[in-house]
Amino acid sequence: QNCPTLLNQQREIGTREDAIKIHSLLLHQLCAPVFKSMILYAWHASKLIEDRPIFLNLNEICF
Repeated sequence: QNCPTLLNQQREIGTREDAIKIHSLLLHQLCAPVFKSMILYAWHASKLIEDRPIFLNLNEICF
């Protein structure tokens, strides 16, 4: 929803502060309960847990 604002302002988002803000936003969104099974799958894929969780991927949830 903020993308049109950034494009209209032709703002560069390459500073360290912008990178931290983007990282913080992504972390906050991916900590949502709907992504819990997707994150648990990473543990399963690395053989740290045995149960294979069934989950919707990011595209199925967000788009």
